[in-house]
Amino acid sequence: LDFGEDSMMMPSCTRRGGKCGWKLALYAALLLAAMHSAAGFYEKGSNVQDLKSKKEFRERVLESDHLWAVEFYREGCGYCQLLTPEWEKVAENLKHLVRLGGVNTETARELSSDHADPSNPINGVPTLKLYIPTAVKGKPKVIIYQGERKAKAIITFLTAHMPNFVVQLKHADGSHDRFLADKSKAKVVLVTEKPETTSMFKALASEYRGRVLIGEVRKSERNVFAQYGP
Repeated sequence: LDFGEDSMMMPSCTRRGGKCGWKLALYAALLLAAMHSAAGFYEKGSNVQDLKSKKEFRERVLESDHLWAVEFYREGCGYCQLLTPEWEKVAENLKHLVRLGGVNTETARELSSDHADPSNPINGVPTLKLYIPTAVKGKPKVIIYQGERKAKAIITFLTAHMPNFVVQLKHADGSHDRFLADKSKAKVVLVTEKPETTSMFKALASEYRGRVLIGEVRKSERNVFAQYGP
């Protein structure tokens, strides 16, 4: 949503019928946005990385093996200001698992208009987009987050969309034998009783993608599981 300068004026309202509350709440959000604008969003030391150019965006986001979540915002936007502490909480909670970024649509106009998602231009702020690595380097899948703008909901959504480059090692399909026969790289195997790959192990596989072969043996795969211990 975009608010003009007139939106910063104190809203007129009346106590009659309790109609004053939402106007004052909106005014308070806009006032906070104006105060925060002077300091700037996502300053040095923040876990949210400020992205300013197409070159930086390509190198850090598009070519990454990690999931990136990027907020497109405008400093004068009240709703962007309300989202900021939630986005910071997400970045803190998912540190080392998911990369979070921010793009100021006013100061990074070229990037805002060309960010590897031409079918979904930025028509309003804040807009949250996920860049999910694929088998093709530099060509992530892009999806828009349209859920609740609270840290808990965003964290749940992001962890559910983390890429998984961990090889599931099985006997029936020969994947375990092929994994062991591959001498091109060092190997790491996780033997686990958990039914799903953890977020931490997914992040580890992303970090070492192309350098280390990372496999996982689940207890349900009994023939292979037994080879790694009791």
